Amino acid sequence: MGHVAYKLERPPGSSIHPVFQVSLLKLAQLTVQAALPKVDADGTLKIEPLVVPARSIVARNSVTAAQILVQYSLE
Repeated sequence: MGHVAYKLERPPGSSIHPVFQVSLLKLAQLTVQAALPKVDADGTLKIEPLVVPARSIVARNSVTAAQILVQYSLE
């Protein structure tokens, strides 16, 4: 197109406008994960409870229940 505008190649049926200006671009903030979490043979994550930092009793509709916050570690 020009020096300050780009035309996107987009899939058919896409509802976004295909042309945008370079001034609208922003630097991507990527966080790279060093390693993938370990999984079991069936594909579920291997997680272990690490700490229970908070506990409380809550009442909803005349029923009380324990509410526990658990921090897990991914191995």
